[in-house]
Amino acid sequence: MKCTAEKALAKAALLLMTAAQTVFAQAIAYVLHVDPAHNAAEVSIALHDVPTDLHLAMRIHAEYDAKYWRYLDSLRIEDASAAPASIQREDSTLWRVHLPSGRGVVRYTIHVQPPDPRSRSAWRPYLSAEGALINSPDFFLYVPELAGIASTLELRGVPANWQIATALPSDGAPTRRRADDAVVLLDSPILLGQLREWAFVDRGTTVHVAYLPIPQPTLLRYRRIRRRLATRRRRDSHARLDARREEVGCHHARHVRRISSSDRCGVPPERFEHVADSVCGCNLDAFFERQVRGTRPIDVSPTLGRIALKMAMDTVPAVDDRGNALVDTRLPVSFSLPESPRVVISNTTTAWARAGLRSGDRLIAIAGRTVGSFADLQAGADRCAHDRTE
Repeated sequence: MKCTAEKALAKAALLLMTAAQTVFAQAIAYVLHVDPAHNAAEVSIALHDVPTDLHLAMRIHAEYDAKYWRYLDSLRIEDASAAPASIQREDSTLWRVHLPSGRGVVRYTIHVQPPDPRSRSAWRPYLSAEGALINSPDFFLYVPELAGIASTLELRGVPANWQIATALPSDGAPTRRRADDAVVLLDSPILLGQLREWAFVDRGTTVHVAYLPIPQPTLLRYRRIRRRLATRRRRDSHARLDARREEVGCHHARHVRRISSSDRCGVPPERFEHVADSVCGCNLDAFFERQVRGTRPIDVSPTLGRIALKMAMDTVPAVDDRGNALVDTRLPVSFSLPESPRVVISNTTTAWARAGLRSGDRLIAIAGRTVGSFADLQAGADRCAHDRTE
């Protein structure tokens, strides 16, 4: 009986060792070759000691799905033993693979789509001469049957002056990374390019930040467009705000009346502050004094400091496309009493403040036009600009 038990234990140990060796031998190695000149990426997946029949799949994100299976082509497989291997599509994001020897290489091409010029979502892949964003689910097929197997990733075609930013740890070389399983691989985007990077520690956690700066030609073009649209945007926004002011004001007054059970239009400031204190569960006196009644710029430095950023404010002369100085339109006016509009000076650097206007001054006319509404104010400012250019 003792001999039989020992033999059974030896056989079980041998089977366990064989199974462990088989699992250990299974390997998946990815190679990604980026080609910015052609907006394409070549992907290869080397499979070692895997089942002869398995699947390849593209992960679908519940929210951020770019449907990159539409831009995958030239999918093929090569068996290491030259035996006839096959790959067949079963669904838009699922393929069945037959690999007789259990070893081979899968190859395919991903055509990276150009970003929408109107708006580029941060999670969408892109590839350009300045850099690239590799959103892993859109580039890497994975083996569902071996989702728990570790894999390696080698990046090729990356210019020497580009940096690599990703959560995947290094695997012995700057362009080699590793992932403990498919979940880690597909949840680790890769940013490539001449990156700006820094790190900071918040409550014991080290946070690494990396981003691609705006290319200089794009930045200059953006600044030109911004200058051209500045006047038009300002006028349009003021017109819209003026048109909506009474409607929004009345809606706000009704809402506050419901909170304060007040029957008259508006509520005393102290009542509003009391409601804010009760919602916050704290005393907001200093906040209202500094941020609401105060006239100084709101200091956002403490908030930015938490993410290791600093704010530097600068000013440049406001000029049109020809270099002519623009009329300073920063003249806030209160029309709460239309028959007696009052100037509100909150910025002492404006031309109006330097000319001697003070908050509470009654505005009677501008450029010879009586001012009783925002439209009158805008027309007067336009007239000033017109007179200056003549």
